[in-house]
Amino acid sequence: MAASTEKRILLAAGEDQPGVLDEVSKYLLEHGAAIEEIRMTNLCGQFAMLMLLSGDRATLSHVSAGLEGLAHRTALQFAMQSAREDVRPEGHLYRLRMAGRHESETLRKISHLLRALGIKIDQVETRSTAEGFEMEMSFLVRREMPITNLREYVDQLLGPLKVRWDLSAL
Repeated sequence: MAASTEKRILLAAGEDQPGVLDEVSKYLLEHGAAIEEIRMTNLCGQFAMLMLLSGDRATLSHVSAGLEGLAHRTALQFAMQSAREDVRPEGHLYRLRMAGRHESETLRKISHLLRALGIKIDQVETRSTAEGFEMEMSFLVRREMPITNLREYVDQLLGPLKVRWDLSAL
């Protein structure tokens, strides 16, 4: 009987350096784990990565057991945890782009609105500009949520802050 496939999330963080992804992916390949998805970023020289791994229980246990050695070789911090099944409601993926001033206040107001509406944020990226900030969020809007209502709510929140914004389906 074949071993069942399990999934784990591997988190890595530390000072960015050339070859980080090469070293981690080599380690995972050598230990028989499959990389299903990856998200990584560099912020002020600090590297952060999330990987969705799959493999049988023995393989993933072997990967986990060797993380201390990988951490020593790469000077990164690692953690591994079980992955939950991602059950997404039916809906449409949207991207909200914003630009202006008051980055922290904008982030707080929009994240609070989405929380109140029961909308989980999939991804956020911000960057400073000469004019203030640019921010991009993506999230899944449930089918029963009228998008015109969401647009009105966003406009009511961001209008007083003079934040330019655009909400579009992906």
